[in-house]
Amino acid sequence: MHGAAYGALRQLGFRETASKQALAKVRSLRGPGGTLEEVVREALAVLTT
Repeated sequence: MHGAAYGALRQLGFRETASKQALAKVRSLRGPGGTLEEVVREALAVLTT
């Protein structure tokens, strides 16, 4: 799931490092589960705050 989320963030124009860091933070907070939409939304919140 995080691979697809990473691709989505990269398609939105976020840098590789920032995308990976945001997904790592989301993973540490919620674990490996969640839908693609939930993971991307949470990563976007991390990236834009």
